[in-house]
Amino acid sequence: DVDSFAVDLTAGQVLVARVEAYVLAAGFDAMLRVVDSAGSILAFNHDHVTMDPFLVFTAPRDGRYVVQTMGHAYPASSDIRFAGGETCLYRLHLTTGPVVRHTWPLAIPRGGPTEVGLEGWNLSNSRVLLDPAAPPASMPVELSDHPEAVETGGDQALAVPSAVSGRLESPGQQDRYAFTAKKDSPLVFAVTGRRHGSEIDPWLKILDPAGQELAAGDDEGGSLEP
Repeated sequence: DVDSFAVDLTAGQVLVARVEAYVLAAGFDAMLRVVDSAGSILAFNHDHVTMDPFLVFTAPRDGRYVVQTMGHAYPASSDIRFAGGETCLYRLHLTTGPVVRHTWPLAIPRGGPTEVGLEGWNLSNSRVLLDPAAPPASMPVELSDHPEAVETGGDQALAVPSAVSGRLESPGQQDRYAFTAKKDSPLVFAVTGRRHGSEIDPWLKILDPAGQELAAGDDEGGSLEP
């Protein structure tokens, strides 16, 4: 089965679409696509942060477009057809309104209000003041019990404990951070990315002052986050 929904858009209008299925324990692995009136595929997505799809489509011209959702059986089987049945439930979200992909920084301390930047689609404001006691549900921001920093480049010094929001802006880039540790005092390091909507598969390593690798991590607990 392929479910289709028609939407009217004007040229340049941005449509944000997502499906909830995997997070609802549905019996299929959903896909999402946008086609024109002739059936030509204009946008497609299969998996995003979870196995549920998410896509952003900018209308090239005024007209009617069709948003379609379909998928294969989950857990996977040898059947190559699109799935269907009472377990194949989903919820489709469509909007041309404001959608915040993430804040910058990605987290704020639990203390007083913090001004953050907004990144996403159809946004009227680029910065807002967030109160950690009552952050809006539409703002995908994490609350932190530690000091929060933003990457500045170089061997940026970080306090322990703390957290930092960073960006790998060019291929081959490695972000480096310096910290002070005490002998035999255990430290825990973690990198998050996918849960913020990032496409990064991060890698983490610890070097001594001479550049010798002391520890390294890639994927942990079945996730792509070290």
